[in-house]
Amino acid sequence: ATRALADHRLALDTMMDGLALWDADFRIRVMNRSLIRLYDIPEALAAPGCDGREILRLMVRRGDFGPPPKIAAAVEACVAERVRAMTTPTGGEPDLRTTRIGDQVEVTRTRLPDGGMLTAYRIVTRLKARERELQAARAIQNTVLETMTDGVVLWDADFRVVFANTAAEWLGEFPPRFATPGTEVIEVMRFQDLRGDFGPLLRRPEGVSYVRQSLNGAWVEVKTVALPDGGAVLAYRDVTALKRREAELAAHYRRHPRLLAHRGRAAG
Repeated sequence: ATRALADHRLALDTMMDGLALWDADFRIRVMNRSLIRLYDIPEALAAPGCDGREILRLMVRRGDFGPPPKIAAAVEACVAERVRAMTTPTGGEPDLRTTRIGDQVEVTRTRLPDGGMLTAYRIVTRLKARERELQAARAIQNTVLETMTDGVVLWDADFRVVFANTAAEWLGEFPPRFATPGTEVIEVMRFQDLRGDFGPLLRRPEGVSYVRQSLNGAWVEVKTVALPDGGAVLAYRDVTALKRREAELAAHYRRHPRLLAHRGRAAG
């Protein structure tokens, strides 16, 4: 048993994170070396059975939580407030604290069945510094994108808007809601389709007729004829050969402009 206890203590003291186990009266049951070093707690106050209020009283007086109060009553009021905070579970998100030497620490508090409390402390100074660097870089990037005259829209693998700059909103004539992160791009495209950005609407009562190029390169003539009951007949015709012939004639006339001029005079 003694060897097992020694092994447990060794494991606790070699942890990078600080750890403290408190009883229901806010007295220390276990406090590891990492936590003692992190908050510079005297050994005499960190032993099992010591009152956690004594540690807090020391920290308040030396200014760990801000300028030290000048009167004893203010010290005790601050200690009482810190005890209240430390005996309240953190829930889903850890608290972020800053030590007197500037380290940032995430604190997680978990209530135990016997009324005690387990607190864990993780130094996140470098992580938070990196987060600030990324936020600054993102702010610069956003500023650059916002000052561009070209519109830029970024979406993720789920086809949702991640970013849309002001120029994209203006040039695309989109309502502001479509530039909001998380918007489904398919909703934006549906809005554009209903507006006619991709060609005439098929539901026009007079019917439509237009030519478009498909993804495989073929040219297709699309025609619709409205029906009395509100439906429509939709017809497709492959006009690829015709479009190629038109392109060949256009290229021929570009090479021989006199023929185009002669054709114009003949038509006149």
